[in-house]
Amino acid sequence: MSWLLVVVVALIGAGTPGASGAESAHGAGIVTAVSGAVTATRLAATRRPVKVGDALYWGDVVETPKDGFARLVLEGKTTVTVKELSRLKLQKETRVEGLRYTLELAWGKLQVSVARLLMRPGEDVEVRTRNAVASVRGTDFIVERRQWEETLVTTLSGVVEVSSRLSGTGNVELIRASETFRVRGTQDPVRLQP
Repeated sequence: MSWLLVVVVALIGAGTPGASGAESAHGAGIVTAVSGAVTATRLAATRRPVKVGDALYWGDVVETPKDGFARLVLEGKTTVTVKELSRLKLQKETRVEGLRYTLELAWGKLQVSVARLLMRPGEDVEVRTRNAVASVRGTDFIVERRQWEETLVTTLSGVVEVSSRLSGTGNVELIRASETFRVRGTQDPVRLQP
């Protein structure tokens, strides 16, 4: 029975900010939950299975199968749940204003929770699909790439800025809690009625 307690404590510690594996100098974060045959690909390497406790690095691509998911804690500040049939690339960009963490969603669905109190000034998190950008600093939201040219963004708490990557207008919509916006093709974001 004592070995079970050690495993549970280790798993809880792995998902908490400041955990040694979550904030290594080169690592992006750590895997805290997995269901199904989830894989990760590092740079040009081959796919490898992912398990709880595995380290992830910037540039890694995470893929989930049907009925699978993965929960990741990035830099000890952002929890990302990669839903089934999704493909996500982890990226980090150093800017004058601060760090930008980018989650490039090729297809599928993510739920993202950003711990605002742990973010440093100038840091932000973006979720990008082929045609939309959702940018946040401390909120809980869902991004779903439904079709080739359609992205849905739903805010669970806080505020998310959403814009079209393809429209060229630069229009940004603020999505508040319980609101959903759709970006279709090259159109600007449109609020969906509940």
